[in-house]
Amino acid sequence: MTSATSIVEAAVSARIMGAGDDSRTYHDVISTIRGNCKQILGAKFWNISFICPVDASWKNEKPDSKIFILSKFRLFVLSYKSAGRTQIEHCHNILALTEIFLPDKHEILLDFSGRKLHMRTCDHEISAADILMKILQAYKHYFPKCDLR
Repeated sequence: MTSATSIVEAAVSARIMGAGDDSRTYHDVISTIRGNCKQILGAKFWNISFICPVDASWKNEKPDSKIFILSKFRLFVLSYKSAGRTQIEHCHNILALTEIFLPDKHEILLDFSGRKLHMRTCDHEISAADILMKILQAYKHYFPKCDLR
């Protein structure tokens, strides 16, 4: 008998990796990205402070499985279709983020000067509030005198 957690992981894995490759979980995808972050993100962004699988879309697009990464001054959205095929789809300076909304427990909306990125967490242990806190911690880390009230 399989546990509910393994069923959820298998479903998320199938969505991230494609239905034909269910042997790897999203934890493997994240481990691969962490292990190769210099090659994927560039030498300047070698330190990943936060990474999680999300369903992401811009405005009216259909949501697709992506990986959200917070590294140094940047927010990255990566697509990961198969082993070795990681691609940066979007990269934004953290200062380009103008508004953050939390529509529900697992949804977050990031506004980059009118361009809205809608994300829903795939890992139900990570909430939208967790992502928000990591972004705010990054602001405080890089800009300690910044008042976030």
